[in-house]
Order: sequence, then structure tokens, then C-alpha cells
Amino acid sequence: MIFETPKNHYEIVNDLLKGKFIIWNEPHFDSLGKEQDFYKKFFKDSFGYELILRKEFAYLLSKVTNEEFSKRFTVLLSVLCYEWNLQGKDIKDYLDYGSFSSFEIQELLKNSNYKDILDFVRIKEEGIEKIIKELDQRNIIKLDNSKENFKFTKAINLFFEFAQDIAAQKIDGKL
Repeated sequence: MIFETPKNHYEIVNDLLKGKFIIWNEPHFDSLGKEQDFYKKFFKDSFGYELILRKEFAYLLSKVTNEEFSKRFTVLLSVLCYEWNLQGKDIKDYLDYGSFSSFEIQELLKNSNYKDILDFVRIKEEGIEKIIKELDQRNIIKLDNSKENFKFTKAINLFFEFAQDIAAQKIDGKL
């Protein structure tokens, strides 16, 4: 029996199972889109994961997870947005079109009023360089050739949606 798979199957499965977002401009994003029915069934039947395929990126969703990185990154992003807001920046435009450096992020966090929260989620302990590397590996950011500067990908929108959902639940008294 020969098991035939769609084009770029290994890259698609490997990336998604590592928690990586597949971004619209990657070659295997098109393959995933063309075979989305196959992959939705494949990930659901094989792993119990839901494949979410959006216009600009794709990722896996699980109801049961011990993955902590996304939660920690959401806290980090919240603190960064607070600090940028204090500087008068339009957060959404800044994230969509801005360029950032690890040094800038480190300085912003070092002087933040929310250092205790960052300590609680082990941001300081882990170090911003390690977090930036993980963000790059997951396609949440794209590092430039210097590996010091980066831009956010459209995957950042998912974290904003998550934060909005939490805020709405809190307002509704569900949290």
C-alpha cells in the first residue's frame, strides 16, 4: 500500500506540529489551502487538533494543551502595548508596520511599571533574546539578517483577538 500525500506534506505537518504559524507568503501555505479538507480531517483524526486556516496564516488549535509560551507571550505583548501607548503610539499601526530591536524591547521592559508581572511569567528569567528566537521560530515575527531587528507577522492578530476575548469575558463577568 502506498500512502500518497499532498505536495509539501512534510513541511506542513512538521511546522504546524511545532506550533509554528504558516504564513500566507510561504510556498506550503498554498498547498495547505488547496488541500484544506484533507488537512482538517488529517489533524483532527490523527491528533485531535483543529486546523485553522485564515487568509494570512494557518495554525493548529487544541482544546487540551500544556503549552505555556502563547500565554506568556500574550502577557509580554500586553505590557509592551501598554508602554507603547504611554509613548503615544498607535499600537495596531506600530505592530503592523514598525520595525523593532531586541535592545529596544529589553529597555522598554526594564523600565516598565509591570516588572513584577513579567517576573511572574518568567520573561526576565528566560531573557528576551530566547523569547525573540522562539517568536521567530513560530513565525510570529521575522528577524532580519542581523538577527537583532524584526517585524511582526500577521499572526500577531491572533494574540490581539485572544486578549479581546479575555477582556470581553471579564466585562461580562465570566472571568
